[in-house]
Amino acid sequence: MRAPSGAPGPLGRAIDGLRRRLDRPGRSPRQRMVRGALVLLVGSVVAVGLGMALVALSRNVPLAWTVELVVLTLLAGQRGAFGIGRRAMRALEAGKGQGQTRLLAETAADRLVLRFADGPMALVVWLAVLGLPGVLVYRLSGWLSGGLHETGAQSQGATPYDRVPALLHRLMLVPSALLTAALGLVVAVGLPGARPVAGLASLMGVRRFGPDLACRPLRVALSPPAAEVRAATPQRGLEAALRRLRRSVALFALMGVVLVLACLGAGVGLWLNPPRP
Repeated sequence: MRAPSGAPGPLGRAIDGLRRRLDRPGRSPRQRMVRGALVLLVGSVVAVGLGMALVALSRNVPLAWTVELVVLTLLAGQRGAFGIGRRAMRALEAGKGQGQTRLLAETAADRLVLRFADGPMALVVWLAVLGLPGVLVYRLSGWLSGGLHETGAQSQGATPYDRVPALLHRLMLVPSALLTAALGLVVAVGLPGARPVAGLASLMGVRRFGPDLACRPLRVALSPPAAEVRAATPQRGLEAALRRLRRSVALFALMGVVLVLACLGAGVGLWLNPPRP
């Protein structure tokens, strides 16, 4: 059971309890924003210390690297990802999305893309740049700001308390969102009916940093042309939405396979050719 912050178990309850105590409506917006920033600062210091301790443990104690691996797996946050696509397909097949088939398919597809950008891709990026401490700080900023909501929209700072954590989270999401878009467009070349060139062109129209850097290109790449959508009958629209969802699930799975293979290749390369001190 996850708390509203998105953090698992007791940690989520602690974060939400701290929010209720510090983010009271009676305080001024500036006071609430400062308190949120201080919580982020203190939490980041703790996260960096914990990350450095786990890294030191994994380097100096035999088999302790398995603890770091478990932590990284939990932080990837991919539990239930494929259920997003399955639930949307069932809703469409049952007729629950009549009149909104395209919206339902796009929303589910965006959520899958965000799961990937905010999960394994962000984990790989910040692990490569700042190590485990960077991964923990990134995940903490998401938990403090509500992270990526189930609707597919990122927290934009719902209250002044969220503003600084949400800003940090959006900024740290930029590299993983761009890499997710790039990887998705490359993988989409092999998907029937996909339009990766149109997706790449749409990236130029993104005005705000954040989730849309990943969602918009892949949304366009996996959608049929606008003229085809306007000419479609309700039945054909439903069939197109189902195809769109299947392509999205296939893209999500293929991106995961490519990312895992790339990480394994990099790991084997470092093992065979360790960096010189």
